[in-house]
Amino acid sequence: MFPNRQPTRKGTSRPSALSRFGSGTAKAQPSEASSSTPSSTAVSSSPASSVTSLALTSEPAEEPAPTNGRMTPSKASTMPTKRQPTRQDSLRPSALKRFSSSAVSLIKGQGQTNGAETSVSKAPVSGSPTSSVSSLPLGPDPGEASATRITEELRMKLDAAEETLAKEQSRIAAFEERIKVLEVAKEEGDANDIAQQERLASLNAQLDELQAQLVHSRDEIASRERELYTVRAEAATERTTQGEVRGRLEGELADVQSQLAEAQAESRRRVDELEAVRRKTEEAVYERSAMQQKVDDLEAALKKAQDDGEQEKKRMGDEIAKLKEELKKAQSGGCVLQ
Repeated sequence: MFPNRQPTRKGTSRPSALSRFGSGTAKAQPSEASSSTPSSTAVSSSPASSVTSLALTSEPAEEPAPTNGRMTPSKASTMPTKRQPTRQDSLRPSALKRFSSSAVSLIKGQGQTNGAETSVSKAPVSGSPTSSVSSLPLGPDPGEASATRITEELRMKLDAAEETLAKEQSRIAAFEERIKVLEVAKEEGDANDIAQQERLASLNAQLDELQAQLVHSRDEIASRERELYTVRAEAATERTTQGEVRGRLEGELADVQSQLAEAQAESRRRVDELEAVRRKTEEAVYERSAMQQKVDDLEAALKKAQDDGEQEKKRMGDEIAKLKEELKKAQSGGCVLQ
């Protein structure tokens, strides 16, 4: 009987979720596990093969230690060669780019590990004719297919996350462009409002001047009427000159009344112009209020889109972290069948 091999820490530890998922589809039989051990541990029961088996077991340090019926490559063979850091490497890339590069390097390292395990498992266990049949592999490695399928699923999830992030960034850029256009329109509207306010102030000054002239004309008319009354009182005593004085005063009154009518017509015309300007100003103010409301709505929509983008980025970051954890588990487990 062969001496019992001491279980290693890796052999006794609980397998990872990825290795349990790969081993759940097709578990190796005990006969397969015993037949897949390296040739250094298999010894034939015949006397003719005892010398060969002893010679094969004398160099255990040159071959990797078996773990649960599979050959595990050394850490130096799976680690990529180090390169000198350049100036471009000193710039910290984005989180998505770092995750993509780490996922690609992990997939490449996993492929090299699976290739090394496959090459080791195909080697015969012993050079003895009696044990060569039992040492042949019975079927393809199910762990490699499981690792490939999981890698493809992770790659599809990564592509979907990149596409969603690109869409959100394009939407945010479109909202920012619209905000810039509306800000320019708002500035133009503010300039127009300032010009309208200045024009309104000028028209108000003219209106005040016309109103002052109207008051002065009314005072003058009142004064002339008082003079007329005085003249009429004096005309009562001077009947002889009443006709001439009356004609002169009536002529002056007609002139003043015509001037008053012209002043009133001019005042009404100016008032109509001021009313039209006021309506235009109110329309401009209303348009400005509507434009301000549109800007506020777009700012609210942009804020909502940014919040949605932040939530989506956070959700994607959580998914990427989960994917990283799964990839780390897949790398640490090595897709070994238990």
